[in-house]
Amino acid sequence: MIDASQINLKKEIEELKKLSGKERGQDIKYLINYTQEKYGNEGIKNIKQVLINNNYTLPDIDEINNIEWIDESIPTIYMLAMVKVFNLKERDLFEMGKNVIKVNNAIRLFIQFFITTETTVKKACKKWNKYYSNGEFKVIEYNKKKKECILGLYNFKKHPITCIYLMGVISKLLEMSLGKKITAKETKCMFEGDPYHEFVFNW
Repeated sequence: MIDASQINLKKEIEELKKLSGKERGQDIKYLINYTQEKYGNEGIKNIKQVLINNNYTLPDIDEINNIEWIDESIPTIYMLAMVKVFNLKERDLFEMGKNVIKVNNAIRLFIQFFITTETTVKKACKKWNKYYSNGEFKVIEYNKKKKECILGLYNFKKHPITCIYLMGVISKLLEMSLGKKITAKETKCMFEGDPYHEFVFNW
């Protein structure tokens, strides 16, 4: 359960700055645009100020392009500040993840190109390292009869809020491919001592 009041942002930022991985600039660009659409310029201003108050200055986002490799800590620090400023809950992060697919035309075309949902999911997992330098997404099981898809995310430990966000992304991917509503849960988590993250999706 996320409780914004219990987040020590300064401490969290210092831990996140230790992350060594890289990811594409499109993630932080999306989060900025999402903030602007939902909370306006004042929302972005408030986040930047809260980060400055906690000894962190956000890079100039206008100077970052979508395919540029940036420190993986940047989007996560920003997202954590969003949780703090706007008192976001798990459902908010999940919906924010789902919205990625709605606004990304490249992903929409990607989904339309592949005929089966299983193929779409497998291809999506293979593309993971085009966007993230760390981690590996794998299909553990895809069972059409059981209406279940189980995915594993290995060697990727950023922050628990990232788990919720990613579940939203994959849920929307599956919903668009299947044309059905998806339920999602994380059954294993590296932040709970498990060796990898496991996400179970049902429809």
